[in-house]
Amino acid sequence: MQADKAQKERIPFIDLTRQYSRYRYEFKLAIDRVLNSGIYASGAEAEAFEDEFGAYYGSPYCISASSGTQALEIGLAALGLGPGDGVITVANAGMHSTTAIQTIGALPQFAEIDPQTLTMSPEGLQSAITDESRAVVITHLYGRVADIEALAEIAFRENLLLIEDCFQANGACIDGKFVGTFGQLGSFCFAPAKTMGALGKAGAIITPDEETARRARKIRLNGDVLPRDAQLAWSRSRFMDEIQAAVLRVKLPLLKEMNLNRRMIAQTYAINLAEIDG
Repeated sequence: MQADKAQKERIPFIDLTRQYSRYRYEFKLAIDRVLNSGIYASGAEAEAFEDEFGAYYGSPYCISASSGTQALEIGLAALGLGPGDGVITVANAGMHSTTAIQTIGALPQFAEIDPQTLTMSPEGLQSAITDESRAVVITHLYGRVADIEALAEIAFRENLLLIEDCFQANGACIDGKFVGTFGQLGSFCFAPAKTMGALGKAGAIITPDEETARRARKIRLNGDVLPRDAQLAWSRSRFMDEIQAAVLRVKLPLLKEMNLNRRMIAQTYAINLAEIDG
């Protein structure tokens, strides 16, 4: 009996029903718009989301994808990375950057992290560079922005392509500049528990470069600019579906508010747990 009571009183780590309850009407309108259109993939909603998300970040090009990992894979390949290329990353980023690097045939190279921020340290990046290194994926973790300015300075000095993994830092910025806009490409994940989550999996990349965007769209379509041995691994859907795009269009104007709400909750925990050892 006591066990049953404890089970009923458990507080979920993430309660997504609260957000649905708050924006139920807006979500239903967006989903109905998709259902009434009869187009469920590669349609007007995804195109509109790309325009709106790119505009939010001040980026001229946004390419949506079926997941964050897919977006990162597309972005890496669109930058011309492939077999034999070293791509520096960190080992504590949920392995999605490592998986994406391996999927395109490139070689993951691991850099040390800063023990305080848990993000890539500038010293770690410098030490990880080898003759094979061509790019670096910088992960902003738990909403905390990496030391991106110092890392970018090293990347540009060493002629490394700079890709930002913003899966856990959508809407974060430093000195008024959004993460995802410091290098050649920014990648984003919209899984349900993310700051701006869809009702399923979805992702996107942003880039200031027209040619990179053109290649990304082509890769998303059929992968035919990839090396032949990598194309087989890409024989799956990479498009964001219309329902996810429609829901994300509802949430995008709320991103700043949602991030502020998270900061307030975090501050509440920090204050009330401050005197607990450890």
